[in-house]
Amino acid sequence: MRTDSGGPGRLRGGLGQRIEMRSSRDKDFLLFLSVERVLNPARGRYGGGDGAAGRIHIKNCVSDLPGKGEVRVKSGETLIFETPGGGGYGTAVERKLEEIQRDLEEGLISPKVAREIYGLLS
Repeated sequence: MRTDSGGPGRLRGGLGQRIEMRSSRDKDFLLFLSVERVLNPARGRYGGGDGAAGRIHIKNCVSDLPGKGEVRVKSGETLIFETPGGGGYGTAVERKLEEIQRDLEEGLISPKVAREIYGLLS
Protein backbone atom coordinates (compact mmCIF):
# COMPACT_ATOMS: atom_id res chain seq x y z
CA MET A 1 0.00 0.00 0.00
CA ARG A 2 1.12 3.55 -0.68
CA THR A 3 1.46 5.44 2.60
CA ASP A 4 -0.39 8.81 2.52
CA SER A 5 -2.04 8.10 -0.85
CA GLY A 6 -5.61 8.18 0.51
CA GLY A 7 -7.05 11.68 0.77
CA PRO A 8 -7.39 12.90 4.36
CA GLY A 9 -10.85 13.25 5.86
CA ARG A 10 -13.33 12.01 8.44
CA LEU A 11 -13.38 8.97 6.16
CA ARG A 12 -9.88 8.60 4.70
CA GLY A 13 -9.75 7.76 1.01
CA GLY A 14 -8.65 4.28 -0.01
CA LEU A 15 -4.94 3.77 -0.47
CA GLY A 16 -3.22 3.10 -3.76
CA GLN A 17 -0.76 0.27 -4.28
CA ARG A 18 2.84 0.03 -5.41
CA ILE A 19 3.35 -2.74 -7.95
CA GLU A 20 6.77 -3.65 -9.36
CA MET A 21 7.11 -5.66 -12.55
CA ARG A 22 10.03 -6.97 -14.59
CA SER A 23 10.53 -9.56 -17.28
CA SER A 24 10.85 -13.14 -16.06
CA ARG A 25 13.07 -13.80 -19.08
CA ASP A 26 16.09 -11.86 -20.21
CA LYS A 27 14.07 -9.97 -22.86
CA ASP A 28 12.37 -6.62 -23.35
CA PHE A 29 8.60 -6.48 -23.13
CA LEU A 30 5.95 -4.13 -24.50
CA LEU A 31 3.21 -2.64 -22.42
CA PHE A 32 0.10 -0.89 -23.68
CA LEU A 33 -0.94 1.66 -21.08
CA SER A 34 -4.44 3.05 -20.67
CA VAL A 35 -4.65 4.21 -17.07
CA GLU A 36 -6.50 7.04 -15.39
CA ARG A 37 -5.81 9.40 -12.52
CA VAL A 38 -2.14 10.01 -13.27
CA LEU A 39 -2.78 13.68 -14.04
CA ASN A 40 -6.00 14.32 -12.13
CA PRO A 41 -6.23 12.67 -8.72
CA ALA A 42 -9.56 11.69 -7.15
CA ARG A 43 -11.10 14.73 -5.48
CA GLY A 44 -12.17 14.77 -1.85
CA ARG A 45 -15.76 15.56 -0.91
CA TYR A 46 -17.31 17.78 1.75
CA GLY A 47 -13.95 19.07 2.96
CA GLY A 48 -11.98 15.87 2.37
CA GLY A 49 -8.56 16.03 0.75
CA ASP A 50 -7.66 14.75 -2.70
CA GLY A 51 -6.11 11.31 -3.10
CA ALA A 52 -2.61 10.94 -4.51
CA ALA A 53 -2.25 10.81 -8.27
CA GLY A 54 -1.07 7.59 -9.86
CA ARG A 55 2.42 7.28 -11.24
CA ILE A 56 4.15 4.95 -13.69
CA HIS A 57 7.93 4.96 -14.05
CA ILE A 58 11.05 2.88 -14.50
CA LYS A 59 12.96 2.31 -11.26
CA ASN A 60 15.86 4.77 -10.83
CA CYS A 61 14.60 7.00 -13.69
CA VAL A 62 13.59 10.57 -12.98
CA SER A 63 10.79 11.02 -15.51
CA ASP A 64 7.36 9.40 -15.41
CA LEU A 65 5.85 7.39 -18.23
CA PRO A 66 2.63 8.58 -19.89
CA GLY A 67 -0.68 7.09 -18.77
CA LYS A 68 -1.61 6.19 -22.34
CA GLY A 69 0.39 4.59 -25.14
CA GLU A 70 2.97 1.90 -25.84
CA VAL A 71 6.02 1.53 -23.63
CA ARG A 72 9.00 -0.79 -24.07
CA VAL A 73 10.51 -2.01 -20.80
CA LYS A 74 14.07 -3.14 -21.40
CA SER A 75 15.52 -6.35 -20.04
CA GLY A 76 16.68 -5.86 -16.45
CA GLU A 77 14.54 -2.75 -15.86
CA THR A 78 11.81 -2.65 -13.23
CA LEU A 79 8.50 -1.00 -14.09
CA ILE A 80 6.76 0.59 -11.12
CA PHE A 81 3.02 1.26 -11.01
CA GLU A 82 1.82 3.46 -8.18
CA THR A 83 -1.95 3.31 -8.36
CA PRO A 84 -3.92 6.40 -7.30
CA GLY A 85 -5.56 6.87 -3.92
CA GLY A 86 -9.19 7.77 -3.31
CA GLY A 87 -10.40 11.15 -2.12
CA GLY A 88 -11.29 11.72 1.54
CA TYR A 89 -14.81 12.50 2.78
CA GLY A 90 -15.43 15.17 5.40
CA THR A 91 -12.76 17.24 7.09
CA ALA A 92 -9.65 15.73 8.62
CA VAL A 93 -10.42 17.29 12.03
CA GLU A 94 -13.57 15.13 12.16
CA ARG A 95 -11.61 11.86 12.04
CA LYS A 96 -11.63 9.95 15.32
CA LEU A 97 -8.38 9.91 17.29
CA GLU A 98 -8.33 6.10 17.53
CA GLU A 99 -8.69 5.83 13.73
CA ILE A 100 -5.80 8.23 13.18
CA GLN A 101 -3.63 6.29 15.63
CA ARG A 102 -4.54 2.97 13.96
CA ASP A 103 -3.72 4.39 10.50
CA LEU A 104 -0.36 5.56 11.84
CA GLU A 105 0.44 2.23 13.53
CA GLU A 106 -0.46 0.30 10.36
CA GLY A 107 1.68 2.57 8.15
CA LEU A 108 -1.31 3.90 6.19
CA ILE A 109 -0.36 7.48 7.05
CA SER A 110 3.04 8.94 7.92
CA PRO A 111 3.89 10.66 11.21
CA LYS A 112 4.09 13.93 9.25
CA VAL A 113 0.50 13.61 7.93
CA ALA A 114 -0.74 12.48 11.36
CA ARG A 115 0.77 15.61 12.86
CA GLU A 116 0.30 18.23 10.13
CA ILE A 117 -3.03 17.19 8.60
CA TYR A 118 -4.85 15.38 11.41
CA GLY A 119 -3.28 17.33 14.31
CA LEU A 120 -2.11 14.25 16.22
CA LEU A 121 0.32 15.29 18.92
CA SER A 122 3.07 12.84 19.81
